Amino acid sequence: AAISACAEAGRAAEAAALLEELRSSGLPLSILPFSKAIAAAAKAGEWRVACATLRQVSSLQLRHNALTTNLVLRACDAAGEPAAALSALLPLLRESAAAGVASPADEETLELVPHLLLRAAEA
Repeated sequence: AAISACAEAGRAAEAAALLEELRSSGLPLSILPFSKAIAAAAKAGEWRVACATLRQVSSLQLRHNALTTNLVLRACDAAGEPAAALSALLPLLRESAAAGVASPADEETLELVPHLLLRAAEA
C-alpha cells in the first residue's frame, strides 16, 4: 500500500527505498510492488530508475507483464529517450521467448514501438 501511495504521488526515491526494504525482508516477491515502483519513477520523470527497476525484475526472475513494460517505455519516451525504451524492451522479448512464456507486451506496446522507432531514427 505504501509503494502504491508513492506511485500516485510520483515519489520515486521513497518507492525505491520501500521496494528495497521489501526485497530485504525475505518475503516472497511479486511483480506488483515493482510495477508500482516503476509507476512512481515514470511519474517523477525518472526514466533511468524505471529502467533499473525493470532490470531488477529480470534479475529476480519475476514474470514481466505489459503494464511494467509500457510504464518503462512511456517513461523513456517522455524523457526523449526512445533508444533506451527499445533497449529495455528487447531483452524482455528475448527472455519471454526463451522461457516459452507469454510476451510482456500488449496492444499498447505494439502501438508504442513504431513511434519509438521513428523517434530514435530522428535522434
